[in-house]
Amino acid sequence: MNDPRNSFTVDKSAGVLGQLTEAQKDELLQQLLSRPAGKEFDLNAPVVIRTPYKEFPKAVYHHGSGRVVHVEDQNQLDMALKRGFEEKPAPDRDYSKINLAGIAAMKAEAPPREKEFSSADLAAMEQEEATVNAPAPSDDQGADLAFAPEDPQIQPQGDQQVGTQAQPRRSRR
Repeated sequence: MNDPRNSFTVDKSAGVLGQLTEAQKDELLQQLLSRPAGKEFDLNAPVVIRTPYKEFPKAVYHHGSGRVVHVEDQNQLDMALKRGFEEKPAPDRDYSKINLAGIAAMKAEAPPREKEFSSADLAAMEQEEATVNAPAPSDDQGADLAFAPEDPQIQPQGDQQVGTQAQPRRSRR
């Protein structure tokens, strides 16, 4: 009966290298070391693969029907231009929504970006801003209350000194 062996316990490196002599191993090592090192590159400036400009294929657009046609050469472009197609897309068509027949949908009516205000609305808004941005009361009591501390023990009253008695510290255990 054969003993079962695990594949990870078998030394596979002895295969090809085990058959080489010491001189062959040294020659192989010298060949590997004599090869030029890998090309250096900058990670912040990746390699840009330049592709040559090709005029064709391109799309042409019919502004009346919304049809989009792809032309492969100058002859097809000339024929499409004779039939009323143009090289620039129509501004009233949505070319992200082209059906299977190659016709672009009309653009949806966009809502107005800004609301128009009447002069009465503008006057009311200015009045509201004036009341919100009004200066604080200038009497002495109002000014003191604006900067009064929340804890009454901190504020000195009369001849009393602040912090005359030390309070014991509590441990954090």
